[in-house]
Amino acid sequence: MKNDELSITGRIIDDLEEFNYIQLLTYLFVFGFLGWIFETTVVLINFHEFTFRGLFFAYRNLHYYLPSISADSLLGRVRVVWGLPVIDMYGYGAIMIIYSLRHLKHEPIKLFFFGMGFMTLFELLGSYFCSDILHHSYWNYSHEFMNFQGRICLQSAVVWGILSVITIQWLKPQADKLYYKWQKNPHYSKVIIILTVYFILCSLTKYVIDPGIIPN
Repeated sequence: MKNDELSITGRIIDDLEEFNYIQLLTYLFVFGFLGWIFETTVVLINFHEFTFRGLFFAYRNLHYYLPSISADSLLGRVRVVWGLPVIDMYGYGAIMIIYSLRHLKHEPIKLFFFGMGFMTLFELLGSYFCSDILHHSYWNYSHEFMNFQGRICLQSAVVWGILSVITIQWLKPQADKLYYKWQKNPHYSKVIIILTVYFILCSLTKYVIDPGIIPN
């Protein structure tokens, strides 16, 4: 029994050591960026307004960061642009879809419904985490048809199902091509690690340090 437990533990350790973390992080940034483009474009078309979404911080001026500079001065009105043009929710969602549902690539109907249910549950849990732990709400479906507490809705669930199919059947293969091309660069892993550290800094800023940096 003890030998069996040691064997299982050894296999888990081997799997963790062989796991390609750089490829996973590549998915995070590629799909987070695609999500940023998708959501920003949808809002722009529907409301004719460019909005600052995700971890792209460009709403505040220099006075916001340095109150000692007058808000009425030319310098104080300069808009500060930093962060990353990514929406982390899409990056996390893509990673979960890829590693949990890729075996359904040739079964699009199953992929749609499993993706719809799985990612709607993810969105629901994410909503509770944001409201109960971070004390901030980042989306509200209260005015959408068949919604639950404004946290999830039918329209969003269907979109998640469609995105699951698109991700596995079309986007993942393209992302893999990019990864295998980029990873030939000897500095690629270092760049991804630096980006990840910056990503964590941006996430901490938005969710912990200054939730008001991007107004709802």
